[in-house]
Amino acid sequence: MNLSIYVPIVVPSIVVVIASIAVLPMRSFKGVVATGITALVVSILSEAYGLLAKLSGISLFSNQVLLDNTYYLYSIVTDITGLLVLLGSYNLVSAWATRNSLVSLVLLSVLGIHYLSASETIPMFLASWGISSAAMYAIAMLSKDRLSVVSGIKYLVMGVVSSSIMVLALAFYVSFTGSLSFVNVEVTPGVIFSVVLLSIAFMFKMGTFPFHAWLPDLYSKADRGALMAVSSIGKIVAIAPFVRILTLLDPTPSLIQAEILVFSVFAIGTLTFGNVMAFGRKDLSEMIAYSSVSQAGYFLLAFAMITVSPTTAYLGLVIQTLAYTIAQVGLFAGIAYIEKVSGSSEYTFLRGFASNDKVAAFSLIVLLLSLLGFPPIIGFWAKLFIFESTFSYPILTILGLLNSAASAGYYIQPFREMFSTGVWTPVSSPERSIMIITAVLSIALGIVLPLTLVGVSF
Repeated sequence: MNLSIYVPIVVPSIVVVIASIAVLPMRSFKGVVATGITALVVSILSEAYGLLAKLSGISLFSNQVLLDNTYYLYSIVTDITGLLVLLGSYNLVSAWATRNSLVSLVLLSVLGIHYLSASETIPMFLASWGISSAAMYAIAMLSKDRLSVVSGIKYLVMGVVSSSIMVLALAFYVSFTGSLSFVNVEVTPGVIFSVVLLSIAFMFKMGTFPFHAWLPDLYSKADRGALMAVSSIGKIVAIAPFVRILTLLDPTPSLIQAEILVFSVFAIGTLTFGNVMAFGRKDLSEMIAYSSVSQAGYFLLAFAMITVSPTTAYLGLVIQTLAYTIAQVGLFAGIAYIEKVSGSSEYTFLRGFASNDKVAAFSLIVLLLSLLGFPPIIGFWAKLFIFESTFSYPILTILGLLNSAASAGYYIQPFREMFSTGVWTPVSSPERSIMIITAVLSIALGIVLPLTLVGVSF
């Protein structure tokens, strides 16, 4: 038996599970975070080994999981995001009585995504989904302040609705196929109906229009440390498993047409609604909330094209996931820093930022421009691949580009206040540091990542 094929999934599983348990009784929070970071680094190295050794197309554990590039790339993206979350939230949550639990829950949610991105069967999918989702709901309310709990409950309720629809969709799927596997099934109209219903469940989790009701309250009211995890890792919980399911199902003409129709309609609706609502915001956290709705529309465009232009759509999805999660962690760290200095994240409280703290202000600008898709930042490449995948349907390309151009209006709006005259006294803050790190990472990956991903097969 070749035991090396188990390394990319067994080693991360063992290390992350042990770390998630070991951190709970520890007294030194620095040691807790160091343990979590070590576990995630080991996980990245194990998955990178599998990717570089080309251990792909391998089914393990009685065909429950599939190791391929989708698993490797999404697991590595999730691990990187987890690292940034632990670093960014360190200072914000250090005073919590539940601070150790946050690290443990972040590790468990990362582990759940590993298996979601590798699942070949419904039981494995449901178990992994349960772990990741439950961890995110707990993290949202972990600070125990009133606003976090109230917005977290709304997130939980919408999550229960999402999970209920998902279970119903999977029940229909089993009824129509007579199988618990996503592989080697005949794609009938019943299966297509199940996939459409499953799509709605995932769109709830992603915060797309019109299933976004939980998102603005949570993003504007919950604790910033918790939001670093929920706004980044929480989105991957919905994106990674759906990429896995769509790539396992046989792309029949009827399924392809259904995917194009459903995802295209919701994509354009989500892009337009998110942009319109973001324009009216005067607070950075509220703008980021509706921007996140709009950003979900780009994921849906790639989903619509996932069987039409597989390579470019997959590249767009992977890079968009990485660009989005890095930006979310950096932006909520930036918002925490801004609130620490000025007391509010309203635009008017940004006055004097650029003239008195040039490096931090530049970092905030880079992160917003990454979401806009400005070259050579990583977000540009995500939009480029996604739009390229839509070339077979020019109307989607045009509408996507128009929405992308329109979003410049609200992404650039805070810049005017930042460059206005005002009082701004910089302070030493870990949140400021993580904002700078994520901005540098966005630029560096924007230069390096496209060269490394081009030619990768899925």
